[in-house]
Amino acid sequence: MKRCLILMLMLMLMLAMGCGGPGKGKGGPPPDGQAPPPESMGQERAAPPKELTPQERLDRRIQDLVQILVLTPEQTGQVRDILGRSEAQKQALEPEGGRWDSPDAMSKYFLKLRQIDQLTTEELGKVLSKDQLKEYQDYMEDQRFHPVIKRGKKGGPKPSDDKTKPRDNRN
Repeated sequence: MKRCLILMLMLMLMLAMGCGGPGKGKGGPPPDGQAPPPESMGQERAAPPKELTPQERLDRRIQDLVQILVLTPEQTGQVRDILGRSEAQKQALEPEGGRWDSPDAMSKYFLKLRQIDQLTTEELGKVLSKDQLKEYQDYMEDQRFHPVIKRGKKGGPKPSDDKTKPRDNRN
């Protein structure tokens, strides 16, 4: 019993020493309060993601849709035109400086965005098959809730035509 207690105390002491803060020369902020550059801490921080231009966002979305929807070259051009017009309309609605004067103004803004999305989907329905349109709507829903994280087949090439397995892309 004593041995177990002594071992536990030694373990706790070692853990406390390790968690008690940086020792001499082991990193941590310098005494003057300024944080050291990340290189001196032995870790490199990833640069924040670069904000994409509207054209880069459109190009990335088209790349995704070509893979997901298996678009023909003709469809690709038509989808690019439709989505380009939609994005231009949305950008024209954005308030100057990215701020709204009131919650009512913000509510109206989001209502107009939904209307543009609905019209865009209707236009795409004239170009895409029903299955492609459903896949597009699934893609847009996934982007709305997880714009950076691409799950399952949403960001990659279309899987083989194995229809025996049920497909559920939501976790």
